[in-house]
Amino acid sequence: MQELRHDYRRTLDKIDVRNLIFVDEAGLNLSMSRLFAKAVDGERAVGSIPGSWVETFL
Repeated sequence: MQELRHDYRRTLDKIDVRNLIFVDEAGLNLSMSRLFAKAVDGERAVGSIPGSWVETFL
């Protein structure tokens, strides 16, 4: 197994990192915002959320 790791590492060393493309899949959909909150008894929960519910940030 250790020899396989070394072989893999040697293969990676041959790759030019300037040719790599990284894809970020961490998008954020605004409809995931919470509509309800908890507060201490007798107090009102206050906060704000974005106004547009159809946007997706990438």
